[in-house]
Amino acid sequence: MSSNSGIETMMNLIAGMPDNLESSSRLEGLSELVPLIDSPDSVVVCGMGGSAIAGDLLRPVFEDAGVQIAVNREYSLPGWVDEKDLLVFSSYSGNTEETLSCFSEALIGNSPKLVISSGGKLTELAFENNIPVVVLPPGMPPRASLGFGLGALLNSASKLDVIPNCSADLSEAVEVLRAGIKSHSTSDSITAEWAADSLNTHLIIHTCSPDWHAVGSRIKAQVNENSKYPASHGCYPELDHNEIVGWDNTAGDYCLIVLRGNGEHPQVSKRVEITNDLLNSQFKFIKEFQAKGKSKLARIFSMVQFGDYYSCHLAQVADKDPMPVARIDTLKERLTEGL
Repeated sequence: MSSNSGIETMMNLIAGMPDNLESSSRLEGLSELVPLIDSPDSVVVCGMGGSAIAGDLLRPVFEDAGVQIAVNREYSLPGWVDEKDLLVFSSYSGNTEETLSCFSEALIGNSPKLVISSGGKLTELAFENNIPVVVLPPGMPPRASLGFGLGALLNSASKLDVIPNCSADLSEAVEVLRAGIKSHSTSDSITAEWAADSLNTHLIIHTCSPDWHAVGSRIKAQVNENSKYPASHGCYPELDHNEIVGWDNTAGDYCLIVLRGNGEHPQVSKRVEITNDLLNSQFKFIKEFQAKGKSKLARIFSMVQFGDYYSCHLAQVADKDPMPVARIDTLKERLTEGL
């Protein structure tokens, strides 16, 4: 696949996110879920990469409903997990070894369990052990399946009566995403312009609220995988206690994008203005992206969409194919070989 055809494919996948999110309420397996007898103390999402980020992105939504959510990116379950916690095993392929390891460990316990996957060994084991599965459509790069994966987690939690119904916020998020396609997809968009200006630099993302710290992680990962470029992420207000000093001896090889939106603490907003002023001469550019939408879910998705398109535009100007992730594939092969 040429870089151009790969870019077209990824662009189409990004453009499909609103439709995927909208149709996530009709995924196979959702209709069979019934409310849990007891409300869980917490929700623990076990997953890696693009399959885990949905849990991080939804943390503010769950917390607003009074529900604690944790994302576990390890081979073992956290030591504090017990039968009062809902365990969600999320693996798009169904063959992620860390997630399978946690799933095997969980089989000896009595915690309520749910699998979100498109198939693979995880789905097979879930059916064998009578654990409900919400089935994702197969055949996509995991990072491009976020609309399905996040929607599956959100709708599952609602069906299990863990959080209230979020259909109104989901509908708004879908509309914000559809409007965003026009804003971000074209080669003459501001998003494409920023990507072109950041060619041959290291992208830094700063996030200004705990509601979208996870978006910064998502954009970093998208730039890594789609653009084949390095990226880093810092969170306010923490970055003002360390990172700000680290830029003393740098200039020109970095660019900074700050994610802004309703919900920032007033002191954080003040910190952003001062920090940008202090760092201005040491970055090729400093840009700010303002989230769209009224609900937290819509604003989160608007930022995610910006990052997805930015990474694809950067891949285009860098002449990179966003589809393959060769080093990840090689790593998995060598792990299978026992090397």
